[in-house]
Amino acid sequence: MRQLLCKKTQEKSTKALLGTYVSGKPMERVALDIFGPLPLTKRSNKYILIISDLFTKWTEAIALPNQESSTICTAFIDHSVTKFEAPLQLHSDQGRNFQADIFQRMCKLLGIHKTRTTSFRPQSNGGEERFNRTLASMISMYCKQNQDQWDQYLQQVMMAYRSSVYASTSRTPNSMLFGREVTLPLQAVIPQPDTEIQENRSPDDYVAHLQNKLKENHSFARNALKKDLYLSEKEI
Repeated sequence: MRQLLCKKTQEKSTKALLGTYVSGKPMERVALDIFGPLPLTKRSNKYILIISDLFTKWTEAIALPNQESSTICTAFIDHSVTKFEAPLQLHSDQGRNFQADIFQRMCKLLGIHKTRTTSFRPQSNGGEERFNRTLASMISMYCKQNQDQWDQYLQQVMMAYRSSVYASTSRTPNSMLFGREVTLPLQAVIPQPDTEIQENRSPDDYVAHLQNKLKENHSFARNALKKDLYLSEKEI
């Protein structure tokens, strides 16, 4: 599977601009991408829909049996809109499944402004391409010998990914979205020494703590993303 996945995720060299839009808050601008086709699983899945919040870097990955527009719309609503909210902007490449009438109608119904990668700026989806390579590597590690079961490991892979520090924000997606790190399975058994859990903290105190933490994280991320954009523009 590793060889198969590597072939599907070879990095494309380009000097195009990464995009001039810098998101300023969670779920303001979300990107969609399709990863696959992959080996057919026992559950009849062959593709992965990747949904990425471009500010927090929070990413959902949903196994799909096909890449039809109706399938993508259903997965996007069930796994993103109903969990969080409808984004202001939804970005994708120029694939037919993202340009189909049903997809456009969904965006109009939800009040979403649809944007897409152009031939002049193909790297505006650069973050999704990098994630695809990371995802391929992580799936390969989980399923070296069981290519028909990769979808059964997908959410464990995503849990690990969201707990990893993202280079452009210097924060984990968990921290950016929730204001704290999540308890991983091993930590549930063996609590970390520096845990911030305070059993006697009042709800008001806890909310205030989260608000301050999120404010700090989001401010740091905005500055980091602006710096990243500035450096990208200088390279052109």
